[in-house]
Amino acid sequence: MPTVSLNIGDFEENVSSLNTAALNIKSAIKSDTPFEKTNIKPFTKDVEAALDAIELLKRYQQLLLADIDSLEHVGQEMKEHDEQIASATGPQLIK
Repeated sequence: MPTVSLNIGDFEENVSSLNTAALNIKSAIKSDTPFEKTNIKPFTKDVEAALDAIELLKRYQQLLLADIDSLEHVGQEMKEHDEQIASATGPQLIK
């Protein structure tokens, strides 16, 4: 019979590290930073591209944090279910 195992301490540590990394995603340029006006087309395109990249980075961070919340929730549910199964069935011999 296949088994699933999870070292909850390692799992929680990895999720915490991921959360710290996600919170440290920062841009030195804010998307609302005023830029000097220029009419040189390559420069205006570069500024637009940089602002778009900053917005995408913010969106990526939001999605990553939402995924981390999901991981924390799933890990906690697995731990609770494991504890319920262990208390209902008692100790099991590993074959």
